[in-house]
Amino acid sequence: MPAPDQAFHDNLSYRLSMLHFLIGRRIAQAYAAEELTTHQWKVLSVVCEFAPLAATEVERWVTLDKSAISRAVKALVERKLVTRRANSDDSRSIDLLPTAAGRQCNGRIARKVGRVQGELLERLPKRDAERLFLVLDRLERELRGPQD
Repeated sequence: MPAPDQAFHDNLSYRLSMLHFLIGRRIAQAYAAEELTTHQWKVLSVVCEFAPLAATEVERWVTLDKSAISRAVKALVERKLVTRRANSDDSRSIDLLPTAAGRQCNGRIARKVGRVQGELLERLPKRDAERLFLVLDRLERELRGPQD
């Protein structure tokens, strides 16, 4: 039987989940300083990255269910960080766009998160950090499959 600290050593899902938790703990201060929840920050960052973004497309980029996304969008609209508008190609579809305040807020958070990530990755040889992202990209493509 493996030692307790080695029980999940070869379990990819567990290891990635643990890294996500540990990194999340470090970056929580960045979005909390902006009085955002984790869900609101995730949605805001995706909207800033891909705007205009159909509300139905947010789910593709964040690991949240539809109701959590809906609540986050509602709060971001109320805080005037995101706006909604009818899609020009399909009036039944709603696009999300960041406001100027939303872009500024997201920028402040992104800079803080970038510093945390930079401090973590600078402990690795540059080549290892580059390989890490290449491997993560490949795993994501494999898991998303041809439909994405």
